[in-house]
Amino acid sequence: MLANLRMCLRVSAVVAKQQQQRAFAGVRRQAPKEYYSGGRLALSGGSVISAAALAASLSWGKSGLLAEVSGDGADFPIDLVIVRHGQSEANIMIEMKNKGDMSGQVKMDEVNRHDSMMRLTDLGRSQARNVGKWISANIGQFDRFYVSQYVRTKETAAELGLSNAQWQASMMIRERDQGVQDGQGDVKMGLDEDEKHRVQKSPMYWAPMAGESMCDVCLRVSLFLRRLQHTATGMKVIVVCHYRTIHAFRLLVEDTSQAEYERLLSEKMPNCCIWWYSRRCEAGHIHSHIVQCKRIEVSADGSSAKVIAFPVNPKPFTNQMLLDEVARTHQVLNNPK
Repeated sequence: MLANLRMCLRVSAVVAKQQQQRAFAGVRRQAPKEYYSGGRLALSGGSVISAAALAASLSWGKSGLLAEVSGDGADFPIDLVIVRHGQSEANIMIEMKNKGDMSGQVKMDEVNRHDSMMRLTDLGRSQARNVGKWISANIGQFDRFYVSQYVRTKETAAELGLSNAQWQASMMIRERDQGVQDGQGDVKMGLDEDEKHRVQKSPMYWAPMAGESMCDVCLRVSLFLRRLQHTATGMKVIVVCHYRTIHAFRLLVEDTSQAEYERLLSEKMPNCCIWWYSRRCEAGHIHSHIVQCKRIEVSADGSSAKVIAFPVNPKPFTNQMLLDEVARTHQVLNNPK
């Protein structure tokens, strides 16, 4: 019995060591070469952490990727690349309706197709292939691959042609549920005047009948982000999803204030637009939280890209900051004097 116990302990030690080696290898791939040497990873602020300590923290899913900080941010991918799907049948139907051509809507009504079943167009497939080539050349390989359950996102993911892709489909990152507006191409098309009024009052909190508000979308995207914290710590992750789902990612990752909701939700983005969030700053240091984002539009032929980079630095509100934001809303009623 004692011999069997010793054998079990030796096997457990070997398995633990292998887990540590795999975990550290994943982080080492993400770190610039100049920040790694002698089994130690150099981190922001000049701190270092040993290979054994880093791998142990990752193997057991604990915080502490950085020696000088702690918090949920350390349990997160180093790079999170989000791609909108290519042009779909729904997109082209909206373009036709905006020009007064209802023939596309008629055809879609005839096949009684749910929004989740929309295919890509030829242009959409071409967009995906061009963007995939750009991603492979400029961002590199990924550790985790996630895609919405919708047909158009699965088609986009496959057409990207990324090497070693093993896609995991998730319903949590599906497009906003349009409720009774399903099949119209856009959740705000065909609304009566009362409903348009409600949309204008609050595009963030309004929900179409039997559908989702943007808050609802944010709730399930937050669950997906929590999943990444548990399964993709220190990794490079790509997600293929939808227009409104990407807005939800932005609202959460950038910790957007309510004062900015309407501006962000009114932002347009082309099909196959890329949002690249990273814990790695321009100097190459890996931080405990997302520090920058690059918004990337790849040209039609894939030869160039328009890149807009901006810092991501969520800040808590002080008491005065809260009052300053509150003051922007005019008070209509008050207690009588």
